[in-house]
Amino acid sequence: MKKKSKNKLDNGAIAKLASITSSAITTFKEKQKQKQKELAQKRKKEEFSKLNLEKKEINKKIDQLKKQEDKISMKFEELRLKEKELNLKEIDITNKQEQLKNRETNLTEKENNIELSRIEIKKIEKNLQLKHEEQKRKDVDLKVREDEQKQKELRDSRRKRREQKQLEQKINDQKMLEEQKLKEWEEKFDREQKIKEDQERLKEEKLKQLDLQQRKLRDQDYQNLSDEISTQLKDLDIKSTTKN
Repeated sequence: MKKKSKNKLDNGAIAKLASITSSAITTFKEKQKQKQKELAQKRKKEEFSKLNLEKKEINKKIDQLKKQEDKISMKFEELRLKEKELNLKEIDITNKQEQLKNRETNLTEKENNIELSRIEIKKIEKNLQLKHEEQKRKDVDLKVREDEQKQKELRDSRRKRREQKQLEQKINDQKMLEEQKLKEWEEKFDREQKIKEDQERLKEEKLKQLDLQQRKLRDQDYQNLSDEISTQLKDLDIKSTTKN
């Protein structure tokens, strides 16, 4: 009986323990699921954030690639233009080379051999050198003539200024001389006029005196008075003549 009771207790404890364990396991599983869910959400957020960063980085790289592509396009266009320019230059060079080739052919046709060509080239070089030296001498002569002309013009200009200054000085001197002469003539005229006026006044005064004397001496000897008057008149004429 005791053994059976013990078995029943054991079975009950085991059942209870199993129930608790099952509940704990269920709770643990739910917590685990919740943690997994939160972890999954966290991972999704992290992945979403990471994706956004990667997207931004990709957009940034795309922009950089676009810029690089634009630069490459510009460089490509520049290269295309340069290539076109080089092609044009190459065509121009080819044309010039063709012209040179034609000239060389013409020279070759004109000359019988290379030595004669060299001699002709030397002659041409010598002629060019001579022409260059001649042109250099001409330039020097021209420079000398220009300098001489400038010096001559400068001397002429100085001479003209000096002559103009002398002429102006002469005109001023002449003007001053004429003014001085005019002033002297006016002063002389004034002096002469004053002398004449003084003489006339003196003559009038003497005539008045003589007339007064004649009146006073009417009762005196006529002959003596007449002689005296004649003498005074003569003296007066002599003095007037001397002053004039």
